[in-house]
Amino acid sequence: MGWYCTSSNSNRLNQIFTNAKCFILLFFNIIAALTATQCVTYDHAKRFWMQITGWGEGIKLHLGASLITGFVFKINIFFFFTFLFI
Repeated sequence: MGWYCTSSNSNRLNQIFTNAKCFILLFFNIIAALTATQCVTYDHAKRFWMQITGWGEGIKLHLGASLITGFVFKINIFFFFTFLFI
């Protein structure tokens, strides 16, 4: 299942649990990386949106930055999972 999770035990039930733990560990690492990407993207999108529109802090600025971040994050997830499982 994972490149860092191997089990030499031949017990089938033990192997299933080992694979499940490896999958969960891989899943949490992926989610952590994607969350970090989203935080950085929001900061850049907010600065970009402030430069383009000239708006200060407020609901309009945060809504625009969130929309840009959501768009970039969806593209990021699509490519990440597409190339992960090829």
